[in-house]
Amino acid sequence: MSPEAIQKIMADYSQFERKAAPPSTYTTEQAPGVTRHIGPEPFGSFIVDFDVSDQDVDAVIRREIAFFSSVGKSFEWKVFETDLPHDLGSRLIANGFSQGKPEAFMVLDLNTAPPELFHPSALEPLLVTTWAGVQDMAQVQNQVWGGDHASHADAIWAEIQDPNDSMTLYVIYIDGKPVSTARQTFVPDSPFSGLWGGSTLSDFRGIGCYSALLKVRAMAAKSRGVRYLTIDASPMSRPIVERLGFELVTHTHPYEWHFEGSKGR
Repeated sequence: MSPEAIQKIMADYSQFERKAAPPSTYTTEQAPGVTRHIGPEPFGSFIVDFDVSDQDVDAVIRREIAFFSSVGKSFEWKVFETDLPHDLGSRLIANGFSQGKPEAFMVLDLNTAPPELFHPSALEPLLVTTWAGVQDMAQVQNQVWGGDHASHADAIWAEIQDPNDSMTLYVIYIDGKPVSTARQTFVPDSPFSGLWGGSTLSDFRGIGCYSALLKVRAMAAKSRGVRYLTIDASPMSRPIVERLGFELVTHTHPYEWHFEGSKGR
């Protein structure tokens, strides 16, 4: 992807996605140069929309730490490598943030996607519309990632019931057992749809679960007139999505600030 194409994609993504309203369970607050998205749980709050180019960056970071401390929340500051200032990540670390694993921010133009992406898979992901299905998602995620995803399930259930239809959730079952899951987000009037939460039990990897979930979400996006799919791809998923036409735009880096006493997922 050319530098000009990357610049255009990132400008559009910032306008339509990074500045978009968060899930309905979140509260949004504006501070100078920063948009805060405050979740209902001690974890899960985040900053992804910001412009601190004309401010004392370290002072802004300390201000945000003070704010989230005052409300007893841990939070993530998500940084794209195209963001300014280029040393924001190191400044966050110097102020007490821990850096998570980087992921590849990748985009697929559905207008030029390979036809195979729109052919149904032998495995059929089911669209989740019930609380039982959300619990099946949490069961898969508990086994794949460890921990207890009960609170996460509550938040997902609230989001998939949102009348704006901003999130969809899929689960693949084999012999009645939930083995793989993934989510998809839609922002009104946005040309992008985000792919999230791909998780497959280790005993069922390599049989097409991930590809089946990609295909059903690509077809859903196409049916809604969405042009681009986006994904923060891990090293495991990147080769799969590259084979289906996704292109690297940049990398994302999560920086976590942990409020003492809160517990992450």
